[in-house]
Amino acid sequence: MRSVVIQFFSRRLRNVLTAAIVVHVAATALTPCLWAQQALTQQAKYKLVLDRELDTGLAWQRSPVWRNGMLVGILGTDVQAPTIYTIDRDGRREEFLFTLEEAVRITIAQVSVSRSGELAAVGFATTNDLRGATFVARISPDRKSQIVTRTWPYIPGTVEFASDGTIWTIGHVTNNDRTRDLEFDVLRRFDSTGRLLSTKTVHLRRRRPGTTSSFFQAVRDRVAWFTLSGEYIEFDLGGAEIYRLDGPPGTVDQHYEDSFKHVSMAVTEAGNVIVAKGGSESEPRFYQLDRDSKSWVPLIGAGQQTGQWPRIFGSDGEVILVRAALGKIRRFRLVLAQ
Repeated sequence: MRSVVIQFFSRRLRNVLTAAIVVHVAATALTPCLWAQQALTQQAKYKLVLDRELDTGLAWQRSPVWRNGMLVGILGTDVQAPTIYTIDRDGRREEFLFTLEEAVRITIAQVSVSRSGELAAVGFATTNDLRGATFVARISPDRKSQIVTRTWPYIPGTVEFASDGTIWTIGHVTNNDRTRDLEFDVLRRFDSTGRLLSTKTVHLRRRRPGTTSSFFQAVRDRVAWFTLSGEYIEFDLGGAEIYRLDGPPGTVDQHYEDSFKHVSMAVTEAGNVIVAKGGSESEPRFYQLDRDSKSWVPLIGAGQQTGQWPRIFGSDGEVILVRAALGKIRRFRLVLAQ
Protein backbone atom coordinates (compact mmCIF):
# COMPACT_ATOMS: atom_id res chain seq x y z
CA MET A 1 0.00 0.00 0.00
CA ARG A 2 2.78 2.44 0.91
CA SER A 3 4.53 1.66 -2.35
CA VAL A 4 1.36 2.40 -4.30
CA VAL A 5 0.87 5.77 -2.52
CA ILE A 6 4.49 6.78 -3.18
CA GLN A 7 4.17 5.88 -6.86
CA PHE A 8 0.88 7.81 -7.07
CA PHE A 9 2.38 10.98 -5.58
CA SER A 10 5.52 10.59 -7.72
CA ARG A 11 3.37 10.49 -10.85
CA ARG A 12 1.39 13.52 -9.65
CA LEU A 13 4.63 15.46 -9.00
CA ARG A 14 6.00 14.58 -12.42
CA ASN A 15 2.75 15.71 -14.05
CA VAL A 16 2.80 19.04 -12.17
CA LEU A 17 6.46 19.72 -13.09
CA THR A 18 5.83 18.77 -16.71
CA ALA A 19 2.81 21.07 -16.88
CA ALA A 20 4.82 23.95 -15.39
CA ILE A 21 7.60 23.46 -17.93
CA VAL A 22 5.11 23.34 -20.81
CA VAL A 23 3.43 26.54 -19.61
CA HIS A 24 6.81 28.29 -19.28
CA VAL A 25 7.95 27.20 -22.76
CA ALA A 26 4.63 28.21 -24.27
CA ALA A 27 4.79 31.65 -22.65
CA THR A 28 8.33 32.10 -23.89
CA ALA A 29 7.41 31.00 -27.40
CA LEU A 30 4.47 33.40 -27.50
CA THR A 31 6.49 36.49 -26.55
CA PRO A 32 9.98 36.22 -28.12
CA CYS A 33 9.86 39.76 -29.52
CA LEU A 34 8.87 41.16 -26.12
CA TRP A 35 11.69 39.31 -24.37
CA ALA A 36 14.19 40.40 -27.00
CA GLN A 37 13.01 44.02 -26.78
CA GLN A 38 13.30 43.99 -22.96
CA ALA A 39 16.82 42.56 -23.14
CA LEU A 40 17.77 45.10 -25.79
CA THR A 41 16.39 48.00 -23.74
CA GLN A 42 18.36 46.85 -20.71
CA GLN A 43 21.62 46.79 -22.72
CA ALA A 44 21.22 49.96 -24.78
CA LYS A 45 22.47 53.23 -23.33
CA TYR A 46 21.14 55.28 -26.24
CA LYS A 47 18.37 55.10 -28.79
CA LEU A 48 17.80 56.64 -32.20
CA VAL A 49 14.87 59.05 -32.50
CA LEU A 50 13.75 60.42 -35.87
CA ASP A 51 14.37 64.15 -36.05
CA ARG A 52 13.40 65.13 -39.60
CA GLU A 53 13.87 64.27 -43.26
CA LEU A 54 15.99 66.16 -45.79
CA ASP A 55 15.20 66.01 -49.51
CA THR A 56 18.36 66.64 -51.55
CA GLY A 57 16.62 66.58 -54.92
CA LEU A 58 19.34 64.28 -56.27
CA ALA A 59 19.35 60.72 -57.55
CA TRP A 60 22.69 59.59 -56.13
CA GLN A 61 24.94 57.78 -58.55
CA ARG A 62 27.26 56.94 -55.64
CA SER A 63 26.76 57.22 -51.91
CA PRO A 64 27.81 60.63 -50.57
CA VAL A 65 29.15 61.36 -47.08
CA TRP A 66 28.07 63.89 -44.46
CA ARG A 67 30.97 65.84 -42.98
CA ASN A 68 31.17 69.09 -41.01
CA GLY A 69 27.58 70.17 -41.49
CA MET A 70 27.07 69.24 -45.12
CA LEU A 71 26.59 66.39 -47.55
CA VAL A 72 29.35 66.05 -50.15
CA GLY A 73 29.30 63.75 -53.16
CA ILE A 74 30.17 63.18 -56.81
CA LEU A 75 28.21 63.26 -60.07
CA GLY A 76 29.85 61.73 -63.13
CA THR A 77 32.61 59.17 -63.43
CA ASP A 78 35.30 58.69 -66.06
CA VAL A 79 34.48 62.13 -67.53
CA GLN A 80 36.54 65.23 -68.27
CA ALA A 81 34.95 67.30 -65.49
CA PRO A 82 33.10 65.42 -62.74
CA THR A 83 30.83 67.47 -60.48
CA ILE A 84 31.47 67.72 -56.74
CA TYR A 85 28.36 68.90 -54.89
CA THR A 86 27.65 69.99 -51.33
CA ILE A 87 24.24 70.26 -49.62
CA ASP A 88 23.83 71.96 -46.24
CA ARG A 89 21.36 71.27 -43.42
CA ASP A 90 18.68 73.42 -45.08
CA GLY A 91 18.99 71.67 -48.44
CA ARG A 92 20.96 74.43 -50.20
CA ARG A 93 23.11 72.89 -52.92
CA GLU A 94 26.35 74.08 -54.50
CA GLU A 95 28.14 72.40 -57.39
CA PHE A 96 31.74 72.58 -58.58
CA LEU A 97 33.24 71.21 -61.80
CA PHE A 98 36.54 69.51 -61.01
CA THR A 99 39.14 69.64 -63.78
CA LEU A 100 42.83 68.84 -64.14
CA GLU A 101 45.23 70.25 -66.71
CA GLU A 102 45.60 67.91 -69.72
CA ALA A 103 43.22 65.35 -68.22
CA VAL A 104 40.44 64.10 -70.52
CA ARG A 105 39.05 61.46 -68.17
CA ILE A 106 38.77 61.80 -64.41
CA THR A 107 37.32 59.34 -61.91
CA ILE A 108 36.98 60.56 -58.33
CA ALA A 109 37.01 57.73 -55.81
CA GLN A 110 35.90 59.76 -52.80
CA VAL A 111 35.54 63.31 -51.50
CA SER A 112 35.33 65.04 -48.13
CA VAL A 113 34.88 68.56 -46.79
CA SER A 114 36.69 70.35 -43.95
CA ARG A 115 35.31 72.59 -41.22
CA SER A 116 36.47 75.63 -43.19
CA GLY A 117 34.75 74.45 -46.39
CA GLU A 118 37.79 73.09 -48.24
CA LEU A 119 37.22 70.03 -50.41
CA ALA A 120 39.47 66.99 -50.67
CA ALA A 121 39.26 64.53 -53.55
CA VAL A 122 41.19 61.39 -54.49
CA GLY A 123 41.05 59.58 -57.80
CA PHE A 124 42.58 58.71 -61.16
CA ALA A 125 43.07 60.79 -64.31
CA THR A 126 44.21 60.02 -67.88
CA THR A 127 45.36 62.19 -70.78
CA ASN A 128 44.72 61.96 -74.54
CA ASP A 129 47.88 59.89 -75.01
CA LEU A 130 46.69 57.48 -72.27
CA ARG A 131 49.13 58.62 -69.62
CA GLY A 132 47.52 58.11 -66.25
CA ALA A 133 48.11 59.17 -62.68
CA THR A 134 46.43 59.02 -59.29
CA PHE A 135 46.05 62.17 -57.23
CA VAL A 136 45.08 63.87 -54.00
CA ALA A 137 43.46 67.28 -54.54
CA ARG A 138 42.82 70.04 -52.02
CA ILE A 139 40.32 72.68 -53.19
CA SER A 140 39.95 76.10 -51.53
CA PRO A 141 36.64 77.13 -49.89
CA ASP A 142 35.96 79.67 -52.67
CA ARG A 143 36.73 76.93 -55.30
CA LYS A 144 39.14 79.31 -57.09
CA SER A 145 42.35 77.39 -56.43
CA GLN A 146 43.46 73.83 -55.83
CA ILE A 147 46.60 71.95 -54.85
CA VAL A 148 47.02 68.61 -56.61
CA THR A 149 49.55 66.00 -55.51
CA ARG A 150 50.42 63.16 -57.88
CA THR A 151 50.56 59.91 -55.87
CA TRP A 152 51.21 57.14 -58.43
CA PRO A 153 51.91 54.22 -57.90
CA TYR A 154 50.00 54.77 -54.67
CA ILE A 155 46.24 54.56 -55.35
CA PRO A 156 44.22 56.33 -52.62
CA GLY A 157 40.72 54.98 -52.20
CA THR A 158 39.31 57.01 -49.33
CA VAL A 159 40.00 60.51 -48.00
CA GLU A 160 39.26 62.58 -44.90
CA PHE A 161 40.22 65.88 -43.28
CA ALA A 162 41.60 65.50 -39.75
CA SER A 163 40.75 68.21 -37.22
CA ASP A 164 44.24 69.72 -37.61
CA GLY A 165 43.61 70.35 -41.32
CA THR A 166 45.77 67.52 -42.67
CA ILE A 167 44.40 65.24 -45.38
CA TRP A 168 44.35 61.52 -44.63
CA THR A 169 44.05 58.79 -47.25
CA ILE A 170 44.04 55.01 -47.28
CA GLY A 171 44.84 53.03 -50.42
CA HIS A 172 47.21 50.52 -51.95
CA VAL A 173 50.47 50.50 -53.91
CA THR A 174 50.80 48.86 -57.32
CA ASN A 175 53.67 48.39 -59.76
CA ASN A 176 54.15 50.95 -62.55
CA ASP A 177 52.22 49.05 -65.23
CA ARG A 178 49.47 48.16 -62.73
CA THR A 179 49.74 44.42 -63.28
CA ARG A 180 50.45 43.54 -59.66
CA ASP A 181 49.49 45.06 -56.32
CA LEU A 182 52.45 45.38 -53.97
CA GLU A 183 51.02 46.71 -50.73
CA PHE A 184 47.53 47.02 -49.25
CA ASP A 185 45.93 49.19 -46.55
CA VAL A 186 48.47 52.00 -46.76
CA LEU A 187 47.75 55.13 -44.71
CA ARG A 188 49.23 58.39 -46.05
CA ARG A 189 48.89 61.90 -44.60
CA PHE A 190 49.37 65.20 -46.47
CA ASP A 191 49.81 68.74 -45.17
CA SER A 192 48.13 71.93 -46.41
CA THR A 193 50.71 72.31 -49.21
CA GLY A 194 50.16 68.78 -50.51
CA ARG A 195 53.44 67.51 -49.06
CA LEU A 196 53.51 63.90 -47.86
CA LEU A 197 53.78 63.86 -44.07
CA SER A 198 53.85 60.14 -43.33
CA THR A 199 53.13 56.72 -44.77
CA LYS A 200 52.48 53.42 -43.00
CA THR A 201 50.95 50.03 -43.72
CA VAL A 202 48.09 49.11 -41.41
CA HIS A 203 48.10 45.36 -40.80
CA LEU A 204 44.58 43.94 -40.93
CA ARG A 205 43.18 40.46 -40.35
CA ARG A 206 42.44 40.21 -44.08
CA ARG A 207 43.78 42.24 -46.99
CA ARG A 208 41.15 43.61 -49.34
CA PRO A 209 41.56 44.82 -52.96
CA GLY A 210 40.08 48.28 -52.38
CA THR A 211 39.31 50.83 -49.70
CA THR A 212 36.86 53.13 -51.49
CA SER A 213 33.90 51.65 -49.67
CA SER A 214 35.44 51.42 -46.23
CA PHE A 215 34.46 54.15 -43.74
CA PHE A 216 36.93 56.81 -42.69
CA GLN A 217 35.93 59.68 -40.38
CA ALA A 218 37.75 62.26 -38.28
CA VAL A 219 36.43 63.56 -34.98
CA ARG A 220 38.18 65.86 -32.51
CA ASP A 221 41.55 64.35 -31.58
CA ARG A 222 41.42 61.18 -33.68
CA VAL A 223 40.55 59.55 -37.00
CA ALA A 224 38.39 56.41 -37.13
CA TRP A 225 38.39 53.70 -39.78
CA PHE A 226 35.93 50.81 -40.21
CA THR A 227 37.68 48.44 -42.59
CA LEU A 228 36.29 46.10 -45.23
CA SER A 229 37.43 43.17 -43.09
CA GLY A 230 35.20 44.38 -40.24
CA GLU A 231 37.77 45.92 -37.90
CA TYR A 232 37.24 49.25 -36.14
CA ILE A 233 40.49 51.21 -35.71
CA GLU A 234 41.32 54.64 -34.28
CA PHE A 235 44.46 56.72 -34.87
CA ASP A 236 45.77 59.79 -33.07
CA LEU A 237 46.49 62.90 -35.11
CA GLY A 238 50.07 61.77 -35.66
CA GLY A 239 48.92 58.56 -37.35
CA ALA A 240 49.66 56.17 -34.46
CA GLU A 241 47.09 53.44 -33.82
CA ILE A 242 45.42 53.90 -30.41
CA TYR A 243 42.39 51.55 -30.50
CA ARG A 244 41.27 48.44 -32.36
CA LEU A 245 38.26 46.14 -32.03
CA ASP A 246 36.41 43.64 -34.22
CA GLY A 247 33.12 45.01 -35.54
CA PRO A 248 29.59 44.02 -34.47
CA PRO A 249 28.22 40.50 -35.11
CA GLY A 250 27.95 39.73 -38.80
CA THR A 251 30.42 42.39 -39.98
CA VAL A 252 33.74 40.59 -39.52
CA ASP A 253 35.31 38.83 -42.53
CA GLN A 254 32.25 39.19 -44.72
CA HIS A 255 32.43 38.47 -48.42
CA TYR A 256 33.86 41.54 -50.16
CA GLU A 257 30.62 42.32 -51.99
CA ASP A 258 28.61 42.21 -48.77
CA SER A 259 31.03 44.24 -46.69
CA PHE A 260 30.66 47.45 -48.66
CA LYS A 261 26.99 47.05 -49.57
CA HIS A 262 25.64 46.26 -46.13
CA VAL A 263 27.87 47.92 -43.51
CA SER A 264 28.37 51.63 -42.72
CA MET A 265 29.67 53.72 -39.83
CA ALA A 266 29.62 57.17 -38.22
CA VAL A 267 31.32 58.76 -35.21
CA THR A 268 29.49 61.58 -33.43
CA GLU A 269 31.10 64.75 -32.11
CA ALA A 270 31.05 63.26 -28.60
CA GLY A 271 32.88 60.15 -29.82
CA ASN A 272 29.94 57.74 -29.99
CA VAL A 273 30.61 55.12 -32.68
CA ILE A 274 27.56 53.83 -34.56
CA VAL A 275 27.66 50.96 -37.07
CA ALA A 276 24.73 49.98 -39.29
CA LYS A 277 24.39 46.49 -40.71
CA GLY A 278 21.86 45.13 -43.18
CA GLY A 279 20.18 41.85 -42.38
CA SER A 280 16.97 40.01 -41.61
CA GLU A 281 14.03 41.59 -39.83
CA SER A 282 14.90 39.87 -36.55
CA GLU A 283 18.48 41.19 -36.37
CA PRO A 284 19.56 44.52 -34.90
CA ARG A 285 20.36 47.08 -37.60
CA PHE A 286 22.39 49.54 -35.51
CA TYR A 287 25.12 49.00 -32.93
CA GLN A 288 26.96 51.37 -30.62
CA LEU A 289 30.48 50.86 -29.34
CA ASP A 290 30.67 50.44 -25.55
CA ARG A 291 34.26 51.41 -24.80
CA ASP A 292 34.11 50.26 -21.17
CA SER A 293 33.28 46.66 -22.06
CA LYS A 294 34.93 46.75 -25.51
CA SER A 295 31.74 45.41 -27.06
CA TRP A 296 28.99 46.44 -29.48
CA VAL A 297 25.56 47.10 -27.97
CA PRO A 298 22.45 47.01 -30.20
CA LEU A 299 20.70 50.38 -30.47
CA ILE A 300 16.93 50.64 -30.14
CA GLY A 301 14.79 52.83 -32.37
CA ALA A 302 15.06 53.54 -36.12
CA GLY A 303 14.23 49.94 -37.16
CA GLN A 304 11.43 50.11 -39.73
CA GLN A 305 12.28 53.75 -40.55
CA THR A 306 15.59 52.81 -42.19
CA GLY A 307 14.69 49.72 -44.22
CA GLN A 308 16.37 46.34 -44.26
CA TRP A 309 19.67 47.67 -45.61
CA PRO A 310 20.42 50.97 -43.81
CA ARG A 311 23.25 53.20 -44.99
CA ILE A 312 24.82 55.80 -42.69
CA PHE A 313 26.22 58.86 -44.48
CA GLY A 314 27.81 60.41 -41.37
CA SER A 315 27.04 62.43 -38.27
CA ASP A 316 26.14 66.02 -37.45
CA GLY A 317 26.88 66.63 -33.77
CA GLU A 318 24.93 63.83 -32.09
CA VAL A 319 22.66 63.32 -35.12
CA ILE A 320 23.10 60.29 -37.40
CA LEU A 321 22.22 60.75 -41.07
CA VAL A 322 20.80 57.68 -42.81
CA ARG A 323 19.72 57.09 -46.39
CA ALA A 324 15.94 57.06 -46.84
CA ALA A 325 14.07 57.05 -50.16
CA LEU A 326 15.77 58.10 -53.39
CA GLY A 327 17.49 61.44 -52.78
CA LYS A 328 16.26 61.69 -49.20
CA ILE A 329 18.09 61.54 -45.87
CA ARG A 330 16.64 60.88 -42.43
CA ARG A 331 18.22 62.55 -39.42
CA PHE A 332 18.14 60.52 -36.19
CA ARG A 333 19.07 62.03 -32.84
CA LEU A 334 21.11 59.88 -30.48
CA VAL A 335 19.45 60.23 -27.06
CA LEU A 336 19.66 58.41 -23.72
CA ALA A 337 17.54 55.25 -23.68
CA GLN A 338 16.19 55.83 -20.14
